[in-house]
Amino acid sequence: MDERIQGALRMNMDVERSTEGEIGLSSLQAEVAHKMVSLISAARWNIGDRLSDVAIAKELRVSRSPVRQVLNLLVKQGIVSQTPNRGYQLHRIPEPNELNDNLLPPSESEELYRRLMSARASGAVGDEVSETELADQLGATRGAVRRVLMRFATEGLAERLPGHGWRFAESLDNERAVNESYAFRLVIECGALSQPDYMPDLNQLAALQREQIEISVLPIRSLTRDLWFNANANFHETIVSWGE
Repeated sequence: MDERIQGALRMNMDVERSTEGEIGLSSLQAEVAHKMVSLISAARWNIGDRLSDVAIAKELRVSRSPVRQVLNLLVKQGIVSQTPNRGYQLHRIPEPNELNDNLLPPSESEELYRRLMSARASGAVGDEVSETELADQLGATRGAVRRVLMRFATEGLAERLPGHGWRFAESLDNERAVNESYAFRLVIECGALSQPDYMPDLNQLAALQREQIEISVLPIRSLTRDLWFNANANFHETIVSWGE
């Protein structure tokens, strides 16, 4: 074999080993990992519950392979345990910021979501924009931008316009918008609390309490925007869910 080809192959193998050692997850696996960690943090399972790779794959609409890869990663971190004949079990809830970006890198979709959120917050993206404009501005494909915008829509942060346009929700950067947000939250949450069949899930309640306590003692530099947003959204969504 030509020495140049052999050298290229060796270099390629070295890069693959280096990448696997540092990251170890593909973009799909990283996305699955973030979803699974979010489910665990939201008390989707109790400590000791069996984690079925088949059930998780079906819920996340992916194959079993990336799910097993993520479960094995969580086993190494002591979050999930694996025993013969019993498979995977939830061992503990991860601490805030325990799975940092070096260990659990953001997926391409998550990274694009963060970039768009930052661009929107800084004013680099206006109230109305087209998918093509965003794709050019963020250096991404229209398909990737559309998926992120759909996530914005499900979170109430954007709405689709006729054609390929989108309108972002008014940001909470003025007193009127903040007051309207609080008023809306009062209506929704108080309405849920007044339901006759309202019943808190004690495991989820304990998880919420634990999450809020952990955030309250974090050094301010460790309290990232994503961590604060996710904890806040999880708190209010969970409270409302007990009345559904």
